Amino acid sequence: MAIFMTAITTRISNELDIIVSNVAKEIDRPKGYIIRKAIESYLYRRKSRLISCFVSYRKRRRSNFIRRY
Repeated sequence: MAIFMTAITTRISNELDIIVSNVAKEIDRPKGYIIRKAIESYLYRRKSRLISCFVSYRKRRRSNFIRRY
């Protein structure tokens, strides 16, 4: 089974960078690992909510389109 990864570039505030740096030092892992695990955890916990928000957005958008035409 192949694992495909997507690279994401983002900017974070100095305050958040300090927090991530401290956690990385404490558990002896790179900052990228900490951020990746935080994103994975967030997405797994919020997966159903994110999907429902997207579906309701598409329904609203479609109904607005139908009303206009």
